Amino acid sequence: MGEDVAALELTDVTSGYGSTTVLRDVSLRVPTGSVVALLGANGAGKTTLLRTAVGLNPVSHGRVEVFGTDITPESPPRRARRGVCLIPEGRAVFKSMSVWENLALQVRRGDATQAVEKATEAFPVLGRRLGQTAGSLSGGEQQMLALARAYTTDPRIVLVDEPSLGLAPQVVETVFGFLERLAARGAALLVVDQFIGQVLDLADHAYVLAHGELTFAGTPAQLRSGDVFEKYLG
Repeated sequence: MGEDVAALELTDVTSGYGSTTVLRDVSLRVPTGSVVALLGANGAGKTTLLRTAVGLNPVSHGRVEVFGTDITPESPPRRARRGVCLIPEGRAVFKSMSVWENLALQVRRGDATQAVEKATEAFPVLGRRLGQTAGSLSGGEQQMLALARAYTTDPRIVLVDEPSLGLAPQVVETVFGFLERLAARGAALLVVDQFIGQVLDLADHAYVLAHGELTFAGTPAQLRSGDVFEKYLG
């Protein structure tokens, strides 16, 4: 595999919901082993882009590739088997099930014990909550449980949508520390988050979306320089 092959690449992608177009001719690369920040105002199309990458929204034009393979026609489960993992906004956990059951659901039968060990290594507090229902956890603990999926399944590409939304500052630090460790393990990350400064500190590359179109692509340093930041995110 050539060094220029990205872990995830969208080329001239147009997508949306039914007859409503949200993304227009968007091209974006997540290089292998890198962290990419996806920024923009509310309604810019960031969540739609993540959903399109994992197959939850159809592509009406363009293509989605994983490690150089065109996966545009593939279903979300097929993409997941290729190692593509979406951590959606909103603490996606099964609230009526226990923490242990939530973790065990993510892996093949027989791998639950190992999955729980990985999750509690990443977030020790979950180890003290294994018998509790997920709905009884604090908001921060629920987000940790949702993020733990990215540890238990060993994905190659992780798309994260607003992981720090509504969390206390101390928990936000924990979340970003987890994302940093995940990247250090070799996963390619595409991260959407409201804490722009912290996302840019973590990222190798940055994109800015506005009204479904890319308005900036470059390094975090370039985005922060001069009037560029104010122009696109001010």
